Amino acid sequence: MAVLGPYALLAPISSGGMATVYLARAPHLPEPYRTVAVKVMRAQAAGFDAVAQEFLEEAKLTARIQHPNVVKVLDAGQAPEGLFLVMEYVSGDTLAGLCAASRTGALPLPPAVGLRVLAEALDGLHAAHQLRDEGGNLLGLVHRDFTPHNILVGDDGHVLLTDFGIAKAGNRVSLTRAGLIKGKVSYMSPEQVQGREMDRRCDVWAAGVIAWEVLAGRALYDSDDELRTMFQIATESPPRLASVQSGIASPLDAAVARALSRDPKDRWETARAFRDALEQAFSVQGELASTQELAAHLKALPKRAAVDEHAAEVTAVEERPRSRRPRWALPVAALLVLGAGAWFALLHRTTPVVALAPVPGRVAPLAVTPSPPPLPRVPTAVPTSAAKLGTLELYANARITRVRLNGRSVVPPRPLAHLKITLQPAELRGHTRLEAFSEDGRVSRLNLAPGASVAQLQFPALRAPPAPAPPLPARPEEPKKAPSLADNPYEKR
Repeated sequence: MAVLGPYALLAPISSGGMATVYLARAPHLPEPYRTVAVKVMRAQAAGFDAVAQEFLEEAKLTARIQHPNVVKVLDAGQAPEGLFLVMEYVSGDTLAGLCAASRTGALPLPPAVGLRVLAEALDGLHAAHQLRDEGGNLLGLVHRDFTPHNILVGDDGHVLLTDFGIAKAGNRVSLTRAGLIKGKVSYMSPEQVQGREMDRRCDVWAAGVIAWEVLAGRALYDSDDELRTMFQIATESPPRLASVQSGIASPLDAAVARALSRDPKDRWETARAFRDALEQAFSVQGELASTQELAAHLKALPKRAAVDEHAAEVTAVEERPRSRRPRWALPVAALLVLGAGAWFALLHRTTPVVALAPVPGRVAPLAVTPSPPPLPRVPTAVPTSAAKLGTLELYANARITRVRLNGRSVVPPRPLAHLKITLQPAELRGHTRLEAFSEDGRVSRLNLAPGASVAQLQFPALRAPPAPAPPLPARPEEPKKAPSLADNPYEKR
């Protein structure tokens, strides 16, 4: 089992280009926070000062948002293995998972359930937008990645918003590097795509896209070509809900259409205003689902192998039998450890990385985790306890910028022609649809057999530019005629 400071890493939950999120145990925290999610920055990303600064900014921003619909940040610090962020673990699924189950026919997503999830997430988003500094001034926070993948639905029916990794405050220097687009393209607003100034109404647009998809039962922008999607967002108005889905009440159609106005001035001013409009418009045909109904919907979802395996890992740690020892052994061992720790602290002084405010009513005030003494290094691929997840090694004839595995996106830290991807249990056991996107816009698709560990991708050859057309034959010049003098009417004849 890999160890990171006081946290025991059990299994990877998700992985992105900059960081990996692990399920972990924290014996020093009170219940219900002994099972946590630990976000560890990749070593390659930590080498960039700007990226490391963004990681710390996420900790500072999220820790200041105190709302029941926002995931709590419990701790942040630095270990020899890199920067890490500790968050409360939410056992359940995401709104993206609920939508995917509905589109595949596994479990339909009733509008009352989908809109309730979105409404709760909008409450958390509004709290983030209203965040103020010590002087009471609005920070002008914009999430910039308000998508179904970042809306968590717990098994108990509670909804939480997460991943403020690319959020931007108005008084914070933008760390976006030239040519780098932040956020999932399908949920970007026109001003975000065009690189114009953004405010909270950028997130209102993203919420409008989610509402459209929940009610229409399909994606609003479903093209694999991200450039084409960006062009559509920048130049075309989304279709009205009533034109693609029958039975949509007029007030609901109008509420979503206003959120999807191309001009930010025409949108709902706040996330709270859009949330209230959705609830009022839906009241024409019924009420939004309750927390208990959300929990029942989660319980009816098909078995989630990856989540069940994580739960089994936690259970195994909790139920591990304690070894029998004499009563005097623990005090003596504690004295030895304290003495050794004090001696080591004199040799290796450390300083905290991020000062986090306590979480009132949820967690006892936490001290900032300083850099601990050297620990066993965290593996860059998969912890020992999760080695059964497996690894897929990809070779390609072009550098890859993004890979999709049954809809799950994996983004390498930089374009690579050879990379390794951690496979989830479901992807190991069944056939996996793989799509890879090269840096020059080409796409390669492949069906992986169960248990595959190596794959060779062949991108189509680049098309040669069309040959220039032969020049047109020059037209012979007509002889110029000498100008003729008109008859003078006054000339005597």
